[in-house]
Amino acid sequence: MRTDISFASLPPRSGLAPYVTALYGASTAGGPPQRQLELPVAGTALILTLEHGWRIATDEHAPLRSHTSFAGGLTLTPAVSEHDGAYEVVEAMLTPSGTAAVLGVPGGWLAGDVVALDALLGAEAGLLAERVAGLPGWTARLRGLGRPACAAAQSAPVA
Repeated sequence: MRTDISFASLPPRSGLAPYVTALYGASTAGGPPQRQLELPVAGTALILTLEHGWRIATDEHAPLRSHTSFAGGLTLTPAVSEHDGAYEVVEAMLTPSGTAAVLGVPGGWLAGDVVALDALLGAEAGLLAERVAGLPGWTARLRGLGRPACAAAQSAPVA
């Protein structure tokens, strides 16, 4: 069985430092189902699932919940994720100011939790995932993910 894996990163555009610290993309296909620990994050991980879903919990003792696109807040311990052997995601690491500007909630509100993105953004969450998935290649997708942060940065004061 051959597993295809792809990773990408892109620094945020200038001017986004108060809102976004990093942009990442990852995909894997053809592999076995996996369960893994996810490193704690010092901010909010906004994850758009472009293909296939995830199951995730905020710690290894909590029940796993299925998610497509979601936001995970500040944690002090590793989260646990599972997938069925394939996924494709893009991720923006948001600062507390970025969490407030992009998701409309204070950064601390998501601490220790994983929340479905449509619960935060409504129908815009699905539209954003569709737009980003339709872009060709990692660079375009990561820039596409950064666009909502750019728009929010233009209208929100830095907290």
